[in-house]
Amino acid sequence: MEQHKAAAEAAALLATDPAVVRLVDCETDRLKDARAVEVHVADGAGTTLFSRRFNPGRPQDPGAIAVHHITDAALGGCPDFSEHIATLNYQMHSGSRLLAYNVPFDHGVLVNEWTRALPGQPLPRWLDDRSRWWCVMRAWSRFNGFWDLEEGRYRHRRLGGTHTAAGDVKALLDRVHTMAAAYTRLPSPRARRVADKVLSAAPEAVVVRIHCNRGAATAVRWAGAYATVFAADFERVSLSSTDAGTLGRLVAAAHPQAAWPRSHDFHVATGQLGLSPDVHARGYIPEDDREFGTVWSSASHE
Repeated sequence: MEQHKAAAEAAALLATDPAVVRLVDCETDRLKDARAVEVHVADGAGTTLFSRRFNPGRPQDPGAIAVHHITDAALGGCPDFSEHIATLNYQMHSGSRLLAYNVPFDHGVLVNEWTRALPGQPLPRWLDDRSRWWCVMRAWSRFNGFWDLEEGRYRHRRLGGTHTAAGDVKALLDRVHTMAAAYTRLPSPRARRVADKVLSAAPEAVVVRIHCNRGAATAVRWAGAYATVFAADFERVSLSSTDAGTLGRLVAAAHPQAAWPRSHDFHVATGQLGLSPDVHARGYIPEDDREFGTVWSSASHE
């Protein structure tokens, strides 16, 4: 299962010596033919190794400023990228595992800046060898497990960072830790039995969202529970009202310490249960929910 593979890859990265891991993020002046206006590099422990703003030598696109809020005026006194390329190269060359949230974009920005600063010079090995790079966005998308039928790939997920280079590096490291934690928290036998019963009723199930009747006057808080099942393409799986009630009560009863009657998500691949966002909120769209099926309530873990 792709979720398990992504989690295993993340766990392997965290087991690597942090000194040879590099996490990098670039904020840029535009999307195409982009130049860096801010670059942040950290090691695998999150320790900052390089953090600089740069003057791209041209006006930024308004759309880029709207994202990262770094104005042209704020960059007026900043150096050109070429003035710090040696320092950046020194910090990156010893990294054997290089991570960015969107590797094609961030790697492309750094290649563009290197060739602009040193025209005709070969790329350093850390830029030339793409096998060193690991795309956290692609792994995070596989981990969430929702397939885009039109694009023929797992649906890309937003990072959810601050749109500063330092903030986004912290966010991508948090994503790696989240995936790795799911790998180390293997489903308990009881959680596995629950997952098996879910899959017997709904083989396509990826996430089961459990709703409870908030007004139910009963000592058994999950007595009125019912389930909404989501498949890998974010489509709801059709269930009879009987099956929806049966699955809801099954999952809820297996987690009596959860914060019922609040809604919860049961992640079938990992056997974990976590609090759901408010699915009844006006305008709620599951595919825009960055935490859909991935943020686990510690009180709910088996």
